[in-house]
Amino acid sequence: MSKVFNAVSEIIYGMIGRDRVITNETEIAELGLDSFQFIQLCVQIEKKMKIKIPDDKLDISEFVSISDYVEMIETLMK
Repeated sequence: MSKVFNAVSEIIYGMIGRDRVITNETEIAELGLDSFQFIQLCVQIEKKMKIKIPDDKLDISEFVSISDYVEMIETLMK
């Protein structure tokens, strides 16, 4: 797994507990994150990865799976 995936999954586990397994294919909607929790995830990722996520990417509905979110972050890191 990538560094970004590991960071994202660790933050999500901190929010929802470790009762479920998170993979790249996990749908974000299945995790039960509300929009506020998604913003918290984004803020923590920005700090950890030293990036700035554009405001237009702060909408949880833009991402179906964890891999969609990870890909966006990896693109911002280039």
